[in-house]
Amino acid sequence: MILAPLHRWRLAGPGIALISLVGIWLASTLGVFQLPDAWVQGQYHRLTPVGRPTPRVVLVEADFEQRRQPAWRALVERLERLDPAGIGFLHPPATLSETQRARLRESGVIVGQTTAQTSSTGSVLTLPPAQSLSRMSVHVPRIVENGERYVTTEAALASRALEARAAEDAFLIDFRPGMNYLPVLQTERVLRGDITRDLVANRAVLIGRRMDPTNPTLFTPLPQEARVSRLMYAGYTVDTLMRGRPLQRTAWWQNILLSLTVLGVSVLLYFRLGVRHSLGVCIGGGLLLLVAGWLSLHFVSRVFPVIELIAYHLLLWYLLSRREQRHESATVHTLLRASSGRLHDRLLPSDFNASQDPWGQIILLTTQILHLDRIILLERRGSAKHLREIKAYRCSIEDIDERRRDFERTPYSTALEEGGPIILSKTFLKNPMPGGRQFLVPLEFNGQLLGFLSGEVDEPTLDSNPLFFSLLRDISNQIGELVYQRQRWQLFQQRKKSRWQRLMRLDAVESEYEALGETLQVFSRRLALLENVFSLLHTSTILYDLFGQVIQVNRKMEALVTRSGLSVFTMTAADVLVKS
Repeated sequence: MILAPLHRWRLAGPGIALISLVGIWLASTLGVFQLPDAWVQGQYHRLTPVGRPTPRVVLVEADFEQRRQPAWRALVERLERLDPAGIGFLHPPATLSETQRARLRESGVIVGQTTAQTSSTGSVLTLPPAQSLSRMSVHVPRIVENGERYVTTEAALASRALEARAAEDAFLIDFRPGMNYLPVLQTERVLRGDITRDLVANRAVLIGRRMDPTNPTLFTPLPQEARVSRLMYAGYTVDTLMRGRPLQRTAWWQNILLSLTVLGVSVLLYFRLGVRHSLGVCIGGGLLLLVAGWLSLHFVSRVFPVIELIAYHLLLWYLLSRREQRHESATVHTLLRASSGRLHDRLLPSDFNASQDPWGQIILLTTQILHLDRIILLERRGSAKHLREIKAYRCSIEDIDERRRDFERTPYSTALEEGGPIILSKTFLKNPMPGGRQFLVPLEFNGQLLGFLSGEVDEPTLDSNPLFFSLLRDISNQIGELVYQRQRWQLFQQRKKSRWQRLMRLDAVESEYEALGETLQVFSRRLALLENVFSLLHTSTILYDLFGQVIQVNRKMEALVTRSGLSVFTMTAADVLVKS
């Protein structure tokens, strides 16, 4: 994992900054932030801080397929009488011939056309707006198609109305005035003359199709209930150009400067506050970036990548906090290992199962107590019927005459039936000593057969020790319990080493806390034991530290103090000796 060794780097700070920057750049390239950016822009458009400006565009909805040439000519004449800044058709009427369209253009009317309708007589092009999240509300006024340069209908109409060339670079359409901003007229109303000069004068008039199933709602930052048609979309575009307020996205170098600004502020906050306040810094920084994006959109007409900067800010602080956490965790683990190791060596004896040769001590002790010449310890693993050697003295498992070592066969079954040690009449261990007697005893614990203990002892020793069999039975019971505990310990160690088992128990990372807790419990029990021993001493005792302060008083001393009325906690040790 690339984040794991960060605390070992000498230049962890630049590494964290570079990893954060590259990660956010890759996510932005893959389009991860397109949907959140679109949602944020939609919320920004809902929170417009100023009133609506005066619209510079009037929209006229018409039925392009039903009206004849005289109706279009009458519509244009009616509009021209009202002194508009410019008149434009978003699409050429289907009932007008090419000659009639040329006459409209010659009279100053902008007639848009699609790529399939382009001809040498016109250079105005109407294209459907891009509806992808990455190109939302972007308008390109100058287009190159098939090697020919065209001007969009919206840009041509705005240039006609302003009597100056409109913007040539791509820009973002300004939808901040909100829904129902542009006035929409019907063709019948215009032909009836049921409009005033103030509604059209000095404004650009754009004529297009009304919304129908072939002219669906377009995707914009406006609310979904706005139902923006192609005509209305073009109207917002022309209005943006005429008001001179196109929105611009920040360039790549500006995004880098913004990222470096976020990095610089994060560095200052890190040195000032540390990572203990990282949650507050993350929340406050994210809200501050949201507010800054809103202010930039509404007062500077700049759209910068708010979500990318917030993600960069959060990722940066996550890596900083993660590095600090790993550093603190490593320090604590080092201290725990040292403390736990010292306490363990000081308080706890060495574990029987963890020693290098646990059964050698048992075999040595058994041979010395019972004066055995040979001994072998056999173990049964799980539900197996066959036995295996654990430890032996002066013999091995190859010296057993019963080659199958199946405990359901004699002499094992005989020892199980007897329920204790038996003297074998037949040779069990090869090459018996002259005058020696061989025995076999089962090892059981908790009703479970765990193995067998077999050995050889000379006959005089056996006859001179009447407690031999009782000692052998007691020792076999103790060895059986040791075998049981060791098998459980081995099973625990096997599960502990298994990564799948640790994963199922959510114990993927080894921890010293459990070992330290066990050691501290033993330390507490031992301290409590020492305090009880001190309190139950029959001699009146008082314990002082190096500075003469009373640490502990036992019960006898408490009784003496009560009878004599001494104040031992305010007296020195010499005063106590004199007055007692």
